Amino acid sequence: MDLVTGTFHPLPGYTSVEPMFQEFSSLASDESGGGDVDKRTKIQARMEELRQAWKSLDLRLETTRGRTIKTDWIDIKDYAHEFEGDATREVMVCIHNFDEWEELFGHAK
Repeated sequence: MDLVTGTFHPLPGYTSVEPMFQEFSSLASDESGGGDVDKRTKIQARMEELRQAWKSLDLRLETTRGRTIKTDWIDIKDYAHEFEGDATREVMVCIHNFDEWEELFGHAK
């Protein structure tokens, strides 16, 4: 297993779940709760609710030709509501078989 990261360029269907990823990203930025234990507990509980919600989305990584690449998990950080530019959305993917990734995309680790 290997991690692959990069800028996330969503397809049109992403707009229906975008608020969930943006909320999670905002909460993650303030996860400490500013030292307030109650606030931190509420933030962490909400983050767990959002994690469970996106597990039900059946996220998958596909090539432009529709071939699915097996992943162990996909994590999207979306700060587009706070900042402008392409680098406001990041994706981290745990690739099950990096050799398959290299074969398809020619990227070294």
